[in-house]
Amino acid sequence: MAFSFIAYEGNGSTDTFAITFTYQTDSELVVTVDNVVQVIDTDFTVEDGSVVFTTAPEMGAVVLFERLTDIEEPSVVWSSGSIFTAANLNEVTTQLFNSIQELSDGVGRVPKQSKSDSLLYDITIPEPQDGYILKWDGDSGALVNSDYALDDITTLTQGYMEDAEDSANAAALSAASSLSSASAAALSEDNVSDLVDVVTAFETEIVTVSDNIDDVITVADDIDDVVTVSESIVDVNTVAGISDNVTTVAGIDSEVIAVAGNATNINAVEANEANIDAVVGNETNINTVAGDTIVINTVAGISTNITTVAGIDSEVIAVAGNATNINAVEANEANITTVAGISADVTTVAGITDDIATTVANLPSIVSASGYAADAETASLAAANSAAAADAIYLDTAEAQAQANALLGLGIGSAYTDSNGDLIMTYNDATVTSVNINSSGYLTITY
Repeated sequence: MAFSFIAYEGNGSTDTFAITFTYQTDSELVVTVDNVVQVIDTDFTVEDGSVVFTTAPEMGAVVLFERLTDIEEPSVVWSSGSIFTAANLNEVTTQLFNSIQELSDGVGRVPKQSKSDSLLYDITIPEPQDGYILKWDGDSGALVNSDYALDDITTLTQGYMEDAEDSANAAALSAASSLSSASAAALSEDNVSDLVDVVTAFETEIVTVSDNIDDVITVADDIDDVVTVSESIVDVNTVAGISDNVTTVAGIDSEVIAVAGNATNINAVEANEANIDAVVGNETNINTVAGDTIVINTVAGISTNITTVAGIDSEVIAVAGNATNINAVEANEANITTVAGISADVTTVAGITDDIATTVANLPSIVSASGYAADAETASLAAANSAAAADAIYLDTAEAQAQANALLGLGIGSAYTDSNGDLIMTYNDATVTSVNINSSGYLTITY
């Protein structure tokens, strides 16, 4: 069990590792990755008892945390008369305790002689000699450098191997010669029965191979492919595990070929994935539209009109903005229908717009003239009445009616005497308000 170090293996993503041993200061920590010392506050930081790397160690990297206690001088130095405190004693004890743990971990990783050996051997490593290897010298009971350099040993070994190969080839030739003799002996009369027994035992297999000799030859011709399949046997086993699915696909090979032939469209669909997802997310509205095909077909049947309306969208917007006036026209439908019924008169009026404009411009004069005419007519009637009065002619009922008829012949209206002898008048002229016989028997017309 290690007391002062812990090793981890990097995985390329983990950047935080726990420190499992105690330490007094961050400066006591030695952090290496694949034997490369890391710099604190540059390559890593220490946070809450863990080492946090700036970059996660790569896959398979050896990550080592080790404590190295400073033992160059005591952590606490007392002078004569100093006061011992628990904190100082604990600090000194911790320095000694940690140092002993580190020494124990170091001793535990050096070569040692087994305690079961009855003799003590010197396992001190001799002075290194370039190119040589260490070996155990049983006579001296110590580690010594080898008699030959490693390169020399490699050369000698290669020579021994070549000699061994030559000897093996010679032995193989000898064995072949012996085999030939043995084969001849096997075919001798004494061994024929044994050979027959062997052939009989494998008769079924021999017949099978014979019946399928063409396949055997085909396999032999394609032995490289067989080797390739053998090297990919894991994939072959995977396919074998989904043989039902493979059979299903084989049964729809025409569809698979069709799909393969439509790869361009399939790739286009894949590239349009965002829009397809949007359509899927709008499924409710799409289903609503699908359920209203009659209206959609109707709209499709008037696509030309829709196109026309789309071409006058500015006018449509203007009409929509004048909805108040349009609604007022709709509410006045009866009058519009009446006007439509006298369209000829409207057309006539439209043809004399200049005259109408002139009349409107002279309307004050026309009104004044109308007033003058009424005054003239009243004066005329007054003069007639005065003349009748001057003549001192009394008009009885019959005479009054006759005179009224004569006057009303001007277009004012008509008059008649009822059963009571009263004069009754009807008027065509709206300016006439009444026509009466006064107490003197004269006709009076009021406008």
